Amino acid sequence: MKNKINKTKKAIYTTLAVVFWLVLWQIAAIMYGMDFILPSPMKTFAVLLENISMSSFWTSVFFSISRILVGFLVSAALGIFLAVIGIKLKIVRILFDPFCSVMRAVPVASFIIFVLILFSSENVSLVIAFLMGFPLVYSTVSGGVDSASEKLLEASHIFRLGFLKELRYIYFPHLLPHITSALSVSVGLCFKSGIAAEVIGYPVGSVGAQMYIAKLGMNMPTLLSYTVVVVIISTLCEKLIAFLCKILPKMREVKAK
Repeated sequence: MKNKINKTKKAIYTTLAVVFWLVLWQIAAIMYGMDFILPSPMKTFAVLLENISMSSFWTSVFFSISRILVGFLVSAALGIFLAVIGIKLKIVRILFDPFCSVMRAVPVASFIIFVLILFSSENVSLVIAFLMGFPLVYSTVSGGVDSASEKLLEASHIFRLGFLKELRYIYFPHLLPHITSALSVSVGLCFKSGIAAEVIGYPVGSVGAQMYIAKLGMNMPTLLSYTVVVVIISTLCEKLIAFLCKILPKMREVKAK
C-alpha cells in the first residue's frame, strides 16, 4: 500500500515538473516571438505529428537507432564479458583498466574525427556508440567485481565451489545493480554521442543529417521533433533495461525452484 502511494506521488510530481517546464518553454517562445528559432511546444508538437506520418522520417530514425543500438549492445556484451573474465585472468585487468581510463578522458569530438578518417560516415554512429559505451560498462562492472564480499569468496574457496558457481551465487547477485546502472547510463550516452557523430559525419539518411539540414534552414521545429523522438526511444531503452534487470533475479529464483 505504501509503495503504491509513493508511486502515485512520484507520478504526480513528475507530471507537475513536466507541466512547469512546458509552461516555461511556452512563455519563452512568446517572449522571443520567432517560431523558426524558438518554436512553442504546440508548434513543435504539430510538426512532430506531421513528420511521424512521413515514411522518410521513420527511415531516418531507423537508420540511426539501429546502428546506435548495435554499438551499444556490442559495447555492453564485451564490457561485461571482459570485466567478468578479468576475475580470473588478471592480464585482462592489466590491459584494459588503463585503456578504459584513457578512453573516458578523450573528447568525443576527437573520436568522431578519428573514426571518420578510418571508416565511412555511414557507420560512424555505430562505432562511436561502441567507443563511448564500452569503457563505462567495463569500468563500472569491474568496480563491482572489486567490491564483492571477500568473506563469501573466501568461503567459496574453502568449499571449492568453482568459478562458475562463484559467478552464479556470489558475483551475479552482487553485480546485477552495477550492470543495471552501467547499462542505463551508457545507453543514454551512446544515443547522445551517436547522434552527435552523425551531425558531424553527415551520413545520408540519418537523424544527424536531418538535424544538420534543419539547422542550415533555421527549421527548429523539425530539429526539435527529431530530438523528441530520439529522447523518447532512449528513455524507453533505459526503462527496458531496468525492467529486464529487475525480473532476471525473479526468473532465476523460479527456475531454481
